[in-house]
Amino acid sequence: MLNYNIVNEIFKTLPVGYYLGRKIECELSETESGSYYNPAKDVIVVSYPMVKKALSSVEYTREGLEELVRTILYHEISHVILTPKNWRMSRIHNIVEDERIETIFRTYYMNTNFRKTVKLINNFEGVSVISSTPISMDSAFYHLVRYRIGEEKWLERLSSLIYKYRTLNANDNYRDYQWDIDDFYRDFCREWRTKETDEARSDEGDKESGSSTEPSPDVTEMDESSETAEESEEPSEYISKTSSETAEELDDADDVEQDNSDNPGCGDESDFEDTIEDATNIIKKAIKSTIDKYNDETLTARLIQIVDRKLKQNKKTGSAINSYSGQLNKRAIATRDDYRWWTTQNREGNIRRYSNVHFNLFIDNSGSFSHNDTLMNTFIKSLDKISKMNKQFTFDVITINHEVVEWEDHNREFDSCGGNELTDDIAKVIKRHTKVNSNNYNIVLFDGDAHSDDFRNYTPEQHMAKGTAMDPFRHFDGPNTIIISDPYNKKYITASVKKARTIYTYDYCNTFADNICNLLEKVI
Repeated sequence: MLNYNIVNEIFKTLPVGYYLGRKIECELSETESGSYYNPAKDVIVVSYPMVKKALSSVEYTREGLEELVRTILYHEISHVILTPKNWRMSRIHNIVEDERIETIFRTYYMNTNFRKTVKLINNFEGVSVISSTPISMDSAFYHLVRYRIGEEKWLERLSSLIYKYRTLNANDNYRDYQWDIDDFYRDFCREWRTKETDEARSDEGDKESGSSTEPSPDVTEMDESSETAEESEEPSEYISKTSSETAEELDDADDVEQDNSDNPGCGDESDFEDTIEDATNIIKKAIKSTIDKYNDETLTARLIQIVDRKLKQNKKTGSAINSYSGQLNKRAIATRDDYRWWTTQNREGNIRRYSNVHFNLFIDNSGSFSHNDTLMNTFIKSLDKISKMNKQFTFDVITINHEVVEWEDHNREFDSCGGNELTDDIAKVIKRHTKVNSNNYNIVLFDGDAHSDDFRNYTPEQHMAKGTAMDPFRHFDGPNTIIISDPYNKKYITASVKKARTIYTYDYCNTFADNICNLLEKVI
C-alpha cells in the first residue's frame, strides 16, 4: 500500500543535487498542493498529494513502484524549474505544459521514461483499440498532446509550440505562452466541431432524400459553457500545479473522466524522437535562472575565506587575542588591586568587547531599489551561510519603505516596493535589535529620498509638534555604524550624523556588500 514513508524513502535516494549542479535540500510535503522552489530557504518542496493522486488508479508491483515514483518525482522537479511560478493553469494549459517539460527533460534523467509512465498511469491500451469508440473533443486533444496521436498538422503545430517556448522557465512571464496554448486549443476545437457538424449532416442526408442547406454553427469563439477546463474529459494525469492552487481545484481534478479510446480519424502513434536540440544547455540555463538565482559561489567563497582566515589567526594567537578582545580573566587578576574592567581594541583597531559579533542590516526596499533585489537576496543568502558556519556571528535584516519590517529570520525574499518613510520610530527598532553580550554594528543603506512627502513639507512648527525637528537619521549616529546612501540624502544626514561613517554613492548594493565584507574581516 502506497504511503508517505515509502515515497519519501525513494525521494531521498534521488541524486537531485547531481542534476542541479550543487547540493540542495529537498522536502516531500504531506500538505502542499503543488511543488515549488523556496529561494529564501533554498529548498525544493515536492507535493506528496500530487504523487499519491497520480498513482491512485495504477496497479503496480513493489519492484515497479520505484520507477513509477521516481519518474513522477522528477516530473514535479521539472515543473519547479520550468513552469512559470504563480501561474494558475487551467487543465488545458497544464496538459500542454506537462508535455513541454517532459519533452525538454526527456533524456536528462537516468532510468526515467515519461512517455511510458503517463500511459501506465492512464491505463492506455494502445492504438489498436482506438478505432470504433467515439471520444470527446477534449479526450482527442489529450491524446494528441500526451500520446502524440493525431493528424500530422496538429502534431507539427504542437512541436512548434513547444520549441518556441523551450527556454521558458519558472521566473519568466507566461502570458504569451498561455495565449498561444489557448489559440492552439481553440483552433483544434473549431475543426473538431466542424467535422462533427459535417458528419451529422452526412448521416442526416443518408436518412432523407435531400441534403440540408442549414449553415454550420459559429465556432469563432470557444464555447465556454460546454468546454471549460472543469468539464474536460481527458484522462487523469499527474498534473502539477503551483502552490497557490486551491483544494477545490484539486478536488475538481480528481473527477476527471478516464477515457482511453480515440477517434477513428487519428493516425499512428508518434514516439516523438526528435528531442529538443541542446536541451542540456537549456536546462542548465533554466536552473541558473531559478534554482541558482540567489546562489553566488564566488561571494560565498570570499566570505568563507574571511571566516577561515580569522579562525586560524585566533587559534594561533590564543590568549593574546582574548586579552585584546576585552575578555577579563578574573583568576589571573584576583590577587591584584589595580585591575579594572576595560574595553580594548583588537589588532585591526576595532572595539571588541565580546566574542560575539552582531550586524543589523537596515535596508531601504522602496520601489526605486527594485533593480537591486536579486543582488541583495544573493548577498543575504551568502551571509546566512557564513552565519550558520560561525555561531559567533549573527545578523538581522530590517527593511524600510512605507513601513518597517523586522525579519524574524532570513527565510524571506527581499522585495522592493512602495515609497520611503523614515521616522523616529526607527529608534525603537534599533534598540530591539541591539543584542546584549555582543559587539553590535549597524549598516544602513538608503537610496533615493529617505522621507515621505509629509516629512519634507512639514513647517518647522509641525516638525517640533511631531517630534521630528531633527532628522530621524540621528538615531543611526554612532561609532559602530556605516551609512551608505544616495547623495540626495546628504542634506539630511550631515545635519544630524557626526559619529557614524557615511558613504554617498549611486552603486548602493555593491558598496553595501563590500563594506560588510570589510567590516566582517575586521571585527570577527
